[in-house]
Amino acid sequence: MENNQIVNKLKTYLYKGGFSFKNYPQKLRYIKKFNAKTIAIHDPIISLDNKRLIEICNLIIKNKLNIKWECETHLAHVNNELLTLMKKAGCSFMSVGIESANQEVLSTVNRKFQKWDQAKEIINFCKKIGIRTRGFFILGLPEDTIKGSFASIKLLQYLNLDAAKFNLPIPIPNTLPYYQGLDLGILSKKEMKENPDNFFEKLGAHHDGNDLSLSKKISDNQLQNIFKVANHYASMIKTENLIHRLSKYLKIIIYKFFIYFEEFTKKLKYN
Repeated sequence: MENNQIVNKLKTYLYKGGFSFKNYPQKLRYIKKFNAKTIAIHDPIISLDNKRLIEICNLIIKNKLNIKWECETHLAHVNNELLTLMKKAGCSFMSVGIESANQEVLSTVNRKFQKWDQAKEIINFCKKIGIRTRGFFILGLPEDTIKGSFASIKLLQYLNLDAAKFNLPIPIPNTLPYYQGLDLGILSKKEMKENPDNFFEKLGAHHDGNDLSLSKKISDNQLQNIFKVANHYASMIKTENLIHRLSKYLKIIIYKFFIYFEEFTKKLKYN
C-alpha cells in the first residue's frame, strides 16, 4: 500500500466522530518520509469506538510504520486485549481522565466511572506490558471540598500512575462549569457585561492570585494551596531522592497548615 493510501485510511479512522485537526493529515503523511519516531494522537474519544481503534492499530502494524505513539482515553473504554494490541502497534504512553475522587464532583461533570479497583488493575496491566500512564485530575469544581480534593490526591497514590497532572477549573464560555460559576455568583455577571475583555482574559489565566474556585466550600486561596500540595505529590512520583522528597513533604505540611488555618478561622467567624 502506498504511503498516501495509508495516510488517507488512517485519516478516515481518526476523523470519525466529528473531530478534525488542522494540518494533521500533513503530519501523518510525513511519518515515513521524515522517519518520525513518535506521534501524539489528541483524540479524547479514540477508544470510545473500539472497532475504530482496533483498525487503526492493525493498519499501523500491517504497514510497519514502526512508531511510538501516545493517546488520551478513558479507563472504562479499554481492556487487556485492546491494550495488548495498542502496545503491539507502538502505543507507549496513555493519558486517562480521572478528574476527581469526589462522587458529587463527578456527578456535576457527568462522569460515572468510579471503579477504582478496576482502574488500578488496568493501570497495573499497562505497567506489565510497557505502556506508561498519566492521570488527569481537576480540583475546585462545583461541590468539591477540601476533604474531596485530598481524596483525589490519595487516589493518585492508590492508582500507582506513572505521572499525574492536576488542573484547576477553566470555565470556558458555554460549558457547564461556566454557567455554574455564573449561577453561584463566583463569576461576575456585572464584570462580564461592563468589561468583557478583562473578564474572559482572566478565565484562562493560571497564576497565584488569579485562579478561581468554582466550589463555595473552597476559597480561592485554599484552592491555590491545595493545587500546590497536589503538584508536590505528583512530582514525587518521578523522584526517589530522599532529600528532595523530604523537602516536598515539608512544603506540603506548610501548605496544609494554611489550608486548615483558613478553615479554622472561617468556622470561628460563623460561630
